[in-house]
Amino acid sequence: MTRGYSAKRLSILTFDNSCQVTGSKVCHPTFFVDPVAMSTQIQMHRNGVHRSMKVTRDHVLISTDDYRKIENVPVNLKCDTHGKKFDLYCKSHDVAICVACFPLLHKHCADVVISIDEAAKNAKISTALYDLEYAIKVALENMNHFINNLNVAFKNLEIEEQSVRKSIVEIRANINKHLDDLENKMLEELSKRVEIHQGIILLLENVDNFGKVKVEENTISLPFKDTKSDQAQIVHTPTGQSFDRTRLQLRQKFKIKDKNNITNVRGCGILPNSNLLIAILYDKNKVIMEYSVDGRHIRDISVSYQPFDFAIIDRIVQTVGFCEYIWTFTDQSLDGPRGISVDGDQNVFVEGRDYNSLMMIQYDGKVSKMLLTKSDGLDNPVPIHYNRDKKLLLVVCKENGDAFLSSVI
Repeated sequence: MTRGYSAKRLSILTFDNSCQVTGSKVCHPTFFVDPVAMSTQIQMHRNGVHRSMKVTRDHVLISTDDYRKIENVPVNLKCDTHGKKFDLYCKSHDVAICVACFPLLHKHCADVVISIDEAAKNAKISTALYDLEYAIKVALENMNHFINNLNVAFKNLEIEEQSVRKSIVEIRANINKHLDDLENKMLEELSKRVEIHQGIILLLENVDNFGKVKVEENTISLPFKDTKSDQAQIVHTPTGQSFDRTRLQLRQKFKIKDKNNITNVRGCGILPNSNLLIAILYDKNKVIMEYSVDGRHIRDISVSYQPFDFAIIDRIVQTVGFCEYIWTFTDQSLDGPRGISVDGDQNVFVEGRDYNSLMMIQYDGKVSKMLLTKSDGLDNPVPIHYNRDKKLLLVVCKENGDAFLSSVI
């Protein structure tokens, strides 16, 4: 290419360097003196580099003047805590980390910490911008759909209004014609004794309107097209290493009692804000108690009937089908199994009520280990709940109301 600084110098965005991620060419500003050379280069660039990849097939070349008008879009590629570049990725915690994070926060994750380049091999090409464009496109389609339906509704109302107006005019014309006929008939009979019909008198005295306008409201079901949700960028595969290293770190132990000092605890849960919900079963109780993460009672939530158990749902899913066994597990330490919960790697937490135990079973049902026993304070444990986002495990003893809130690390 020829570079120069003449008065007729032209500039476009063209390609030169190779992308380190895809291996393809990337664009940067380039200057041309000869308009013919510029036109030829643009055509080669469109037919070659941009059409060779699906993600750049719709790209359009722009001038550097237009390029300078584009505001910078900040992308955080550095650790907020240490200010260093993200170079590593922890598969156990599903998070990018810097070299300073590794010894401080992920020293137990040595077997599952890989380079960010290796993690990117199993990742999809970043679709953040495309997902945003798609979401905006779908939102616009939905709005246009709603506007069209609203316009149709307004048009139907106008048609109904015209029909009502026409009916009123016709009814009035018929009444006027009928009254005119009665008047003519009465004038013809002037020589006779005239008595006004009682119905006409009642009409004048009692009828003060033509009728009532009845408005019917109908709920229209409009299909709403939703955008993609929960798109996985990296396929997470359970690892035996994470199971072997998993242990509990007690954060808080506290006593559960209602206002009548009854502790028949049957259900528990952890809210997204880390607050705890407790259900106690007895005849007069119609509340679910809410506690803070430090064991402080916050409030009682009224319910319509005695709560036996509950589930915390952030997305409603309706399914119909059959269940089948994936695997079975038997151990004498699980005598009287009760509460059960699952972590993000499909490992299972299950309580043995009669043995006063809390066991963790690996996702394939082949390996297990004991996490808590009677020596740790378990006494007839029944409800259990694991919060995957907070990595918190709540275990409550049915009879004495002892609650154990632990971090799963």
